Amino acid sequence: MHPHHRKRMARARRAGPPRRSAVRAALARLVGLAVSLTMLAALVGAAGYLRLRQGPAPLDALLAPAIEALNQSSNALFEADGAEFALGAAEGMGGLRLRGVRMRDADGRVVARLPALTMRVRLPDLVMGRLRPTAILAEGLDLRLERGRDGRLDIALGAAEEDAAGDELLDLLLPDAEGPTGALRVIEGRGLRLRYVDRAAGANLTARNARLTLRRVAGGVSAALAAELPLPGGAPARLTATARRMDADGFVEARLRLTGVRLDALSARAPALAGLGLEGSAAIEARARLAPGLRLVSLEGAARLEPQGAPLSAPAPALSEALARFAYDASSDRVTLREASLSGDVGALKLAGRADLTRDPEGRIAGARLALRLLERGALGAGLGFAAPRPLEGAEFRGALDLSDPSAGWVLREGRFALTLAGARIEGRVEGRLAEAGLAGALHATLGPMPVAALAPNWPLGAAPGARAWVARSLSGGRVDGAQLFARRGPDDVEAALDFAFSGVSARVLDGMPPIREGAGRGRLAGGRFEIGIDRGWTAPPGGGRIDLAGSSFAIEDLSRSPEIGRPDIRARGAVADMLALIDQPPLGLVRRLGADLGPVRGVADVRARLRVPLLADLSIERVGVQVEAALRGLALRDPALGLQVRAETATLRADDDGLSLSGDAMIEGAPVRLRWDESFSPPDGGAGTRLRASAAVDGALLRRLGVEAARIEAGAAAVSLDARIGRGGEARLDARLEEAALSIPALGWSKPAGAPGTLSAEAAIAPGGAARITALRLRAPGLEAEGRGQVSAGGALTRLRLSRLKIDGAADLAVELSQDDARARTLRLSGALLDLRRLKAMSEGAAPRDAGSSGASGGAAGAASEGASGAVPTRVSLALERLILAEGAALHEARGSAEITPGRVLAEVSGRVNGGPEATARWSDDGQGGRLRVRAEDAGATLRALDLFPSGEGGALTLTARPAAQGGAQGADLTGRLVVRGMRVKSDTALTRLLRSASLFGVIEDMGGGGLLFTTIDAPFRLHGDVIEIENARAQGPSLGLTLGGVYNLRDGRIAMDGVLTPAYAVNGALAQLPVLGALFGGKGEGLIGVTFAIAGPREDPEVSVNPLSALAPGVLRKLIAPRRGVPEDVASPDEGGLARSGPDAGPAQPEGADAAAAGPGADAQSSAPSGDGPAAASAGPGGSGGASEPQAAPPPDRAGAGSGAAAGDADAPGDGAAGARPPGAPPARRGGFSVWDDERIER
Repeated sequence: MHPHHRKRMARARRAGPPRRSAVRAALARLVGLAVSLTMLAALVGAAGYLRLRQGPAPLDALLAPAIEALNQSSNALFEADGAEFALGAAEGMGGLRLRGVRMRDADGRVVARLPALTMRVRLPDLVMGRLRPTAILAEGLDLRLERGRDGRLDIALGAAEEDAAGDELLDLLLPDAEGPTGALRVIEGRGLRLRYVDRAAGANLTARNARLTLRRVAGGVSAALAAELPLPGGAPARLTATARRMDADGFVEARLRLTGVRLDALSARAPALAGLGLEGSAAIEARARLAPGLRLVSLEGAARLEPQGAPLSAPAPALSEALARFAYDASSDRVTLREASLSGDVGALKLAGRADLTRDPEGRIAGARLALRLLERGALGAGLGFAAPRPLEGAEFRGALDLSDPSAGWVLREGRFALTLAGARIEGRVEGRLAEAGLAGALHATLGPMPVAALAPNWPLGAAPGARAWVARSLSGGRVDGAQLFARRGPDDVEAALDFAFSGVSARVLDGMPPIREGAGRGRLAGGRFEIGIDRGWTAPPGGGRIDLAGSSFAIEDLSRSPEIGRPDIRARGAVADMLALIDQPPLGLVRRLGADLGPVRGVADVRARLRVPLLADLSIERVGVQVEAALRGLALRDPALGLQVRAETATLRADDDGLSLSGDAMIEGAPVRLRWDESFSPPDGGAGTRLRASAAVDGALLRRLGVEAARIEAGAAAVSLDARIGRGGEARLDARLEEAALSIPALGWSKPAGAPGTLSAEAAIAPGGAARITALRLRAPGLEAEGRGQVSAGGALTRLRLSRLKIDGAADLAVELSQDDARARTLRLSGALLDLRRLKAMSEGAAPRDAGSSGASGGAAGAASEGASGAVPTRVSLALERLILAEGAALHEARGSAEITPGRVLAEVSGRVNGGPEATARWSDDGQGGRLRVRAEDAGATLRALDLFPSGEGGALTLTARPAAQGGAQGADLTGRLVVRGMRVKSDTALTRLLRSASLFGVIEDMGGGGLLFTTIDAPFRLHGDVIEIENARAQGPSLGLTLGGVYNLRDGRIAMDGVLTPAYAVNGALAQLPVLGALFGGKGEGLIGVTFAIAGPREDPEVSVNPLSALAPGVLRKLIAPRRGVPEDVASPDEGGLARSGPDAGPAQPEGADAAAAGPGADAQSSAPSGDGPAAASAGPGGSGGASEPQAAPPPDRAGAGSGAAAGDADAPGDGAAGARPPGAPPARRGGFSVWDDERIER
């Protein structure tokens, strides 16, 4: 730069700014430069013209002097790289083109830069020496439009740092006939770089490849702009604009259109929008009015959005349309939203509102006061997360938007809103911040009352979907009385809490279970957890009573988990029966799964049940976790199997996924019992899953109610404990301490007093079906020991019992096996060393069922018949014993036998060696009308000797028949029967020898001492009174001797007291007694015409014998008057008159009772079956009459003091020699005409 130029520019700086704007001045100087160059070219003349005709003429040589002259007259410094001039086209247009034009200010800064400037001129003007361009074309121009904080629009050319008013460009085109621009009609810029800076809004835009055209029109100026707005990451947006300024008022009317604006690029330009993650595009159309100076007066337009993304960086709801119509009034600084319409998956909304702008002291926009409202009824669509579009009946919003701190983003303060949805109104407050980091804020809303049915439809699907699904599926009826919603969103997290109250609600915790009814309480959704608490509510099983559920709750603890887990916490109070019915409903069915039939149950329960329920549409009960605690009070139930009444004041039940336990103190039929039941749902290795423990004081009443009749507790109680494990590999143990109990087993004839020691223990293996195998059974008590094992069916029936040892106080030492097959036939096998049947009566009474209406006389077959009527099980018995005691002094050694006990019938047979001696067979039959005993022995002498009844007999056959006294026998007798012996010989009998000697029958004595005295028939009816045998009219008949005998025999001490008639030479002497009618006159059956009466008393080994010789002189009929006789019991059939029905495969039908009389044989009494009686007929039978003989129950005569010699002679009235002796208790009365068994001192000889 030349030094004088620097001096001139320094003066220009001191002189201050030019009067005109920089744009106008620069243009004027450029025009002047062009005029100078053009004038110089014109001086060339014709030669110059010819040169221009040939093409553009360079003016570089003239450029430097022209610029120098221009700079001399200007405060600015101009520079140009080159110049040329060319004629116009056919229209006669010409033009000057400058290249690389720069203009510097006084400080040397470039204030304008034009790569190329072309001025079009008309040739006539050049000829006239005038340069009046008609058009100016600027190429590559940088144009900056800046809207100041006051709204004024300034324009700067190139890189100029000093702005000009925007309307000065338009002034260049206004009419100025005398000036150099007077002919100017068009100013056009091509390839422009256009920058727009809005200092009030803090925004800036840059357009490239812009084309700006300014035209002079009638009454004003018009402008047109077309440009591209580069956008990051994609295609640019397209901008078109038109403007028109009228000369009359200087206002500018402008229109613009902006299309293809990508929302993601917009977010990049506006950092506050970046956090929304928007995608899609927008188009804006606007119409503006600008005052002189291009100050914005008003603006209205429309924006159409086509978003393809969604706010809050969430999956986008699709929009088919989004349109906003707006207007701006500069005087009020208000933006009016006339209409904003949204439609698509987001819903259908139409809003209106306003924004009152606020500015900082420098005039920049600092924020806005916002107000929005719903223009008409709309809908929130499924795209916002609802299952179906939700009607929106109203919406309002007010708030303040703070834009004062760009680094803080857009800040919303004091936001308040109100929404009216179908069935619900929501009001609340909201504050937030939209910045580059994202959206952050807080919301607090209040929801008004709404039906519960409206809760799930208004609940977005994506918000806690598990909780929403449970609410939709489980809740019905009632209403939500109010709710509070709080939400907070930070840059990295979201927090939300919803609190609500409800009433009158029905809820289902599990599908299929009865619902909770009339539920009222509160709910909360917060921190990823959803919970509901019930203050009031109840449920009931079908047909049952109410169960109070106040205090129950439901929670989903982790809403982020999939599947979400529901946790009902149920607190229930109600009747136990209703509770059991409730948990037995599907899908639980707990009572049925346990196989329990509890029948009617009374009592109340307080239950807490905590469940774990995966929220699945198809839920199996195996996936439901449970933990239960229950307190039971006043429990009462009756065991369905045994009919036992069980009561418990308190009991505790606990259950979880692994099992359950029930424990408590109870009363079973009044007896205290401590119970504990444990159930394992998944036992280790599939083992026993049930464990039952019980301890009780068992008394007699409880034992009977348990169905135990074999043993009786007469007083006190036994301490019993049971520990049982049921299932695969199950086992049980029972222990009983018996010392405090007075215990008896009537069937065994055993008892023990209280205080005597005793223990019972049993161990069993239990199969899964309930059947049990008793592996060890032990009983220890005074006089009783038992050991064994057994088997119990699933129904509780004893199917097998094996006692390896049963020892009863010297009465039994056995091995017992009891079994029952599928046909329900029971088998009993007895083996071992000893069994004493002297307790037969006690056994039959103990086996008979207890019945308050039955007498003690019912036993034996009567009991069996009673059992048979009720469906008792038939029993087959077999025995093999070393020793079987039948009665005192009577036992069978090596006993073998069998029995069959069927309903109403008992058949038994046993054989063995009598007291280790001869073989004998005994049979017992009972058809329910009375039992009958029959004994046979092939060696009568040996049998009687073995029984210690008659040691002097040899050979013969013995038959005994008898009945128990209570079944047809005489009153007071234990057994009534008849003994018949045939063909027995008597040798060396002391008593008989003395009797024969007293009767002077020495020949008979010799016979007895030789081969033995033969008795062809011995027939002895008898009664057994304890240890005393009473004989009635016994007859012994043989060829040499006949006897009739009556009296008593004490088995305990071996003493006898008998009298009778001795008939010598009975074969001849007794023949007359066999004659019809006349036989009674000659002595009757068993006697002869000649007979001697006798009496025997004292010890059997050494008795006293007396004989009345005078009786031999009296005929038989008179002899009976001398010695009165007692009758023979006729209710006992002769052993020869019938057989006893046999048992076993060859047994025939039982013979009727009358059959015995028909087959009595030659020695039988034909009148023995005559009716008995104790009236006058018996008393007046007379000597030898059969009436007395047929009286089995005649009252015994009064005791006599004893008989002296006079009595022996038949003087019944002779006084005795002394007072009567005392009779032992239970002894039979003394016989008339004989000696008292117990009055030994009165025996004279």
